[in-house]
Amino acid sequence: MTIKTPELDKERAVRDKAQAIGEFLEWLGQEGIVLCAQRPTVLGLDVEYHPVDPNPTKLLARHFGIDLRKSDEERRAILAELAGRT
Repeated sequence: MTIKTPELDKERAVRDKAQAIGEFLEWLGQEGIVLCAQRPTVLGLDVEYHPVDPNPTKLLARHFGIDLRKSDEERRAILAELAGRT
């Protein structure tokens, strides 16, 4: 049986780019640079900036259009198939 892995295929295709971006995000944090989200003030007349805790894995998945839940399911299916072969 061949398992289709479209999400894992996407991950594989962008691995080098994702690695470089992840390293850059890590470097930003080491430099004290904080990612922020822009939100309107209560009256909506101005904006405020609120620090966000970036999860690099989730950010990169969103950027590259990868569904992490589906990727995990694909990994589990591969492992289950391999376990069934022993």
